[in-house]
Amino acid sequence: MRPSVTPSRQARSRLRSTIILLVVLFAEAACVPLPGGRELSRKTVWGKEGEATLVADDGSRCEVGSRQFERTKLGDEAVCAWKLPDSRTTRRNPAPW
Repeated sequence: MRPSVTPSRQARSRLRSTIILLVVLFAEAACVPLPGGRELSRKTVWGKEGEATLVADDGSRCEVGSRQFERTKLGDEAVCAWKLPDSRTTRRNPAPW
């Protein structure tokens, strides 16, 4: 019988934290393409829609939790998995502030 080699809960938690930290640090320096027409990047928040959607100045949209939505103000920069807009309808908007 083979011994179990399942990582401990603490080891999985440490690994998850390390991965999240690396993703955030990488997003600070560049954008990371993601599947589904998304990118992980830092963008300036130009608007808000509904109760959980941030809108960037290039038309990208990002779904966030209610707490982050409430804390984010127009003009703030947000690191998020932004859904890229359709390139045929994209236009840069002037900042509203």
